[in-house]
Amino acid sequence: MAITKIPPAGLEDTGVGAGTVGSAYQIPVITVNAQGQVTAKGTAALDLSSKVNKSGDSMSGSLSMTSGANVVSSQGGDNARSTGFKMADGQDLGEMNRSTQYYDDRVSNCNGYLPTGNCLSNAQHTPANGSWWTWGVTGVATGNCGNPSGFDFAGGQTNTLNAVSAPGFTYDGYYLNSDEIGGLEYRRNYRNCNCGTTGNCYTNCNCNCNCNCACTCSLAKGTLVEMADGNFKRVEDVAPGDAVKGVFGQANKVVGLMACPVSDDEITYLLNGRLRMTGEHLVWAGSKWAAVNKAGYAQWLGQRREALGDNTLGINPDDIKQLLVGDRILFENRMIRVDSLSEERVGAETLHSFDLGGDQTFKANGFGLEAIVNKGS
Repeated sequence: MAITKIPPAGLEDTGVGAGTVGSAYQIPVITVNAQGQVTAKGTAALDLSSKVNKSGDSMSGSLSMTSGANVVSSQGGDNARSTGFKMADGQDLGEMNRSTQYYDDRVSNCNGYLPTGNCLSNAQHTPANGSWWTWGVTGVATGNCGNPSGFDFAGGQTNTLNAVSAPGFTYDGYYLNSDEIGGLEYRRNYRNCNCGTTGNCYTNCNCNCNCNCACTCSLAKGTLVEMADGNFKRVEDVAPGDAVKGVFGQANKVVGLMACPVSDDEITYLLNGRLRMTGEHLVWAGSKWAAVNKAGYAQWLGQRREALGDNTLGINPDDIKQLLVGDRILFENRMIRVDSLSEERVGAETLHSFDLGGDQTFKANGFGLEAIVNKGS
């Protein structure tokens, strides 16, 4: 039982000396008897083997930061070569060599030849020969040949069934996909059999230099264009002299119109299921323009610059990026994610576009687009 009264002779000595036990690195260990007396004292070492010393230490495994916590360098200033973060050999992260990487992405091929789609529903089919009219169809008349380049045949035309090069891969040019801390990442698309790019079934395509040879930078009928006054017009109803609302808020005057009848093999692109357009359009991606089809834009721009004798036309392909799923783009007055970007063929139709003054930008179905003045309409 506990001691409730001290006897006249005093308490018996338990043999434990007076003093303090424990320290910052030692845990006190005390033994107490039934009377509440300390009969033994000692210490146990504090195990810090699993802790990281703040004044210098090493660790294995991963360090996870949560709730918005940051790892902050002690290095100040804006010298990117002196970040304060070191590699195992002591080299600063900012002094590391950057390496350029190149990636090839295989894409769908055989667009525009088979009425059943991409090579009998196999988007990456490798044909046995270049005679496309034998790839699952028979009796193809020359009148079925498409017109992928929009020629007006001012000098006459001859329709023949010309073979395409097959098999074998064709490659687009590389485009800068990302500029990362470790270096540049370039990508390019490739496909086999050259379908839809060369070997089309037209010969003697003499194009009048003053005609509208390429129906590009166009929008599907019914697309809503935001006007400068906040109202909307369908793209086919926009008229010369109208003022459209630019991407950056200014009013841009319509200085010309374009209506493009296209055949059923015309490729358009559907963005987020909301806007259908040809591949040469540029979309505002927050800090720069992004091309729906960068390789197609670069090829088209080169042709238009040469035809018009104006090397300042448009935005240089090196200054834009390829639009990808996951990118952030302008929609109405906010940035949204690109959830889908797909090729679409809807049959023969008339596409519409216009030339603009000002900064040559506008909004269509809520998306911020760029229009090139004097496209050759």
